[in-house]
This record gives sequence, C-alpha cells and structure tokens, in this order.
Amino acid sequence: MKDLFPIPLLMEKINNLDSLRDQILNVRNEKPSNRENYTSFYDEHPMEDIEWDEIRDQITKAGQAYVRQVSNNNDPVTVHAWWNVYNEHNHHCWHYHGDAKASGTLYVYADSNSVPIMFKSPIENILENTRLKLYNRWIQNFTHNPETGDLLIWPSWLEHMVPEQKNITQDLRVSLSFNII
Repeated sequence: MKDLFPIPLLMEKINNLDSLRDQILNVRNEKPSNRENYTSFYDEHPMEDIEWDEIRDQITKAGQAYVRQVSNNNDPVTVHAWWNVYNEHNHHCWHYHGDAKASGTLYVYADSNSVPIMFKSPIENILENTRLKLYNRWIQNFTHNPETGDLLIWPSWLEHMVPEQKNITQDLRVSLSFNII
C-alpha cells in the first residue's frame, strides 16, 4: 500500500541559541507574570529588543529553499516572527496561518519535558463533513517532540497545536514561531 499526497515538512538544526533564549526570557520576564503573556504575537513589535539578525538570516535561507522546493517560486521571502515561552498551563489550540507562503518554528530551548507540537492531517476535516465511516484509517496526527535547535517549516494551511504544559516541574519551552511571506 502507498500513501498519496505527502505534505512537505522541512526539518533542520540551528545551533548556538543560548543568547537568543536568554534575550527572550529577559523580555518575557519584563511582562506581567500572567499566563496570557507567553507569546509576543500580539505585540506591536514582537521581536523588539531581541537581537536575532543571524538567526533571521538562517530562517530566511531555509524558508526560501522550502518555498522554492514546494512551489517552484524564486521570489525573495520575508520572515515575520514572534517568540513563545510555554510554562505551566500554556498551550495553543488548533490553528493555521493561511496568509503566508509557509510557517514554522525554531525551538530555542526544549528538553524531554517540553510539550510537543502536533500536526493534523488535512483530510480529517473533510471526513468530518461526510457520511464515510472509515475515519480511523485517515484520522492521523503527526507529533514532533522538539529538541533545542530544531527548525521546522510547513505549509501555512496545515493545522497545528501545542498541548498544555501541565505542571510546574516541567521546564520552559522557548520557541520562535514565524511566517514566511
């Protein structure tokens, strides 16, 4: 048996992220401690006070290669990024980034206690709206347990989520999420 229509997921490694992690944690610590401040996505300038030019260049290069490979498009790309610090009770529900060419995450810090990222098969939504009862074969998720330095890039329309970081004994999960425009 052969599965049809695979979804391309770029997986690379970026090293030397300690300084970026420290900067993100310093900016996060300046915000009120409530759990809604786990991300800079809603900030007017989400990467303000973060020195990330070298990392942005690496993400841009990987994003350009991804877009070129999946769409045969050689136009220059721009990276729009924001940071996330997951601690106790933080999570992000199923969502997608439909306006971008691609989306992705760089795991600035993650260890074996960090919660994963999950991707939902796009066929699942189609099957929910049909009378087919063959759900089990096609209801599939892909779970990636991140390690520090993992860089993932995927189609922006692919639904993904981060489950709740359940207890205080788990370490922080620091990531840089982005859209390739």
